[in-house]
Amino acid sequence: MRQALGIDRAVVLRIAAQPLSLILPGLPDFDAWHGGTMPYPVLPAFQLAILAIMLATNLA
Repeated sequence: MRQALGIDRAVVLRIAAQPLSLILPGLPDFDAWHGGTMPYPVLPAFQLAILAIMLATNLA
């Protein structure tokens, strides 16, 4: 379970860094994060849902 929580942290950091890449220098360009498969406003919602499922299964 400890290793799984590390993966959860990595997912949280990636989700947080995506919108920050629009305003903070030093992070990869926004286009490097977003592949364009789905509209960006929808993407964070799906990512947060996946994170919630990951956390729920790891903490159960």
